[in-house]
Amino acid sequence: MKTTLKILALVAMASVLALTTCTKDDEHNYSYNSETGNGNGNGNGGETEQRPNAYFTSDAGQFYTYTDTPIYFTNKSTNATRYSWNFGDYTTSTLTNPSHTYSSYGRKTVTLTAYNSQGYSDTYSQTLNIVPKRAYISHIDITNWPSRNNGNVWDQFATSATSHPDIFFKISQSGSVVFTSEVIDNCIHPSDGGTTSPSFEVGRSFVPATYTITFYDEDTIENVEMGSTSFNLYTLGNNNDYPSVLTLSGGGFSFKIY
Repeated sequence: MKTTLKILALVAMASVLALTTCTKDDEHNYSYNSETGNGNGNGNGGETEQRPNAYFTSDAGQFYTYTDTPIYFTNKSTNATRYSWNFGDYTTSTLTNPSHTYSSYGRKTVTLTAYNSQGYSDTYSQTLNIVPKRAYISHIDITNWPSRNNGNVWDQFATSATSHPDIFFKISQSGSVVFTSEVIDNCIHPSDGGTTSPSFEVGRSFVPATYTITFYDEDTIENVEMGSTSFNLYTLGNNNDYPSVLTLSGGGFSFKIY
């Protein structure tokens, strides 16, 4: 009987030891990376801290963010003592809560790696859509313009009293010309029987800013300024689209930007 009790006791002790060993192995068998080699996930690292959990948020737009716009990241990781950021454009940071400005557009994957003091790490990634900060102008239509230059026809060297202006314009920003239009000849004002509005092709993008548009009558000897006004450009829409039509007036002109 005593022999039987001893055997049962030994079996019970062996079972407890086997159960304890399996439990310890399971605790360390996870896929966290180790930078220092202290925590290798196999039960030999002597892990005494809770595993890190990487996570962050940002003030980036839900659908897109413009280039040249600072993005602020809020680190919400837990059980971590240091951090490594990769912003997806060959730039990095070790700050806890960094900010970053993209100079190029495209889809950028931001990755945060959070480490605890024993070298265990966790990563979290988020993809941002960075779009160019531009406003595209297709064409500009003039709907009204001064029909006379102080009572005279615009073509100051014309031999005909019914001569009409050959209109073109320049768009400038901070005093520098950034676009010069084509010339449309013989623009007949509606008051003189004109039935069509001059339409100028632009077909390019502009940064959001305040611009000055100056209209001219092209003459053989000297171009004559007809009028000038300023306007603002700002981008709108999820696809970096400019408003379909922007109606403006000033300097004796009425025109539409498409």
